[in-house]
Amino acid sequence: MDIRCNICGSVKDIAPTHKDYQSVNKNPNFPYICEYCGRKIQFELQKANDIYKSSTQNPPQAHHVRSGTAEGSEG
Repeated sequence: MDIRCNICGSVKDIAPTHKDYQSVNKNPNFPYICEYCGRKIQFELQKANDIYKSSTQNPPQAHHVRSGTAEGSEG
């Protein structure tokens, strides 16, 4: 059975022993993602997760302004 990757459009022939064979057989519109695209997505998500973690560990410091005082009003 031929199956098309929903991301890159590559066509692959899958055997009845393939993990997605039963799902595709039951539903021809089953969202299949090839191994290459699956690895690429996993890599991109890991990279985004690393960026998110590094930004939450060292958040930018807020600049606090003293309230109730204006420049030149002290006297």
